Formats: sequence, C-alpha cells, structure tokens
Amino acid sequence: MYTHLHIQSGYSLLTSTVKITELVAKAKADGCTSLALTDRNVMYGSVYFYKECKRQGIKPIIGILADVLDERETPHGLLLLAKSLQGYQNLLKISSAIKTKSPSGIPMNWLKAYSRGLIAITPGAEGK
Repeated sequence: MYTHLHIQSGYSLLTSTVKITELVAKAKADGCTSLALTDRNVMYGSVYFYKECKRQGIKPIIGILADVLDERETPHGLLLLAKSLQGYQNLLKISSAIKTKSPSGIPMNWLKAYSRGLIAITPGAEGK
C-alpha cells in the first residue's frame, strides 16, 4: 500500500488548509495503513496528528519539511522523518532551533548534531 510521506496541514501557514481530522479520515477511507505529517519547520500539529491516527487505526509517521541553509545561506527543503523516539525529539529540537535561533532555516552543520533517529529525503528543487 502506498504511504503519503509529504503532507502539510493547516499548521503550515499559507501553504495548506488541510485539517488533520479530515486528512486522517480521508486516508482511512482510501485504505491507507500509515500516513505522514510533514509541516514546514513546525511540529505544532504532531501530537494531535499522532492521536488522531491512533484513534482511526493508522500508523502515524511524524516529520517536518525543514528549511536547511546551504553555504550561501540559501534555504532548501529537506524532508525529515522520525524513525524512533530519539528522531522525534530531534525533530522538536530542529523545529525549535529554526523558530527561535535561525528563522530563515537551519544551518547544515547544526543539522548534523540532530541527525540521529531521522530519515532524510530530498524533495528536489521544485518539491518544496
């Protein structure tokens, strides 16, 4: 069965209007057994998403689309998925670092310190 790994909710401001309850219900109706939430740089909806997936019998995959800065300080989206509790905790650290210390994105050398327990997928130049 196909699993959607790059979905943003209404918590990704100005990007999506998808409500988590509707997202999970649609996935359930389509026969999905797992589903990811990857809001841009934020984890605001992750606990609610986790609980709603569990309630509807779907395996939740928690992630973010993080803006990662290259050597010229240009942000590029990098899809990060937690594969363990440590990965989830590192996603929280990455999101917090972006929101409090580096609003344009996380520098690559910072990201290395938070990489344990994560799967990284590059969505490509136009994957946003």
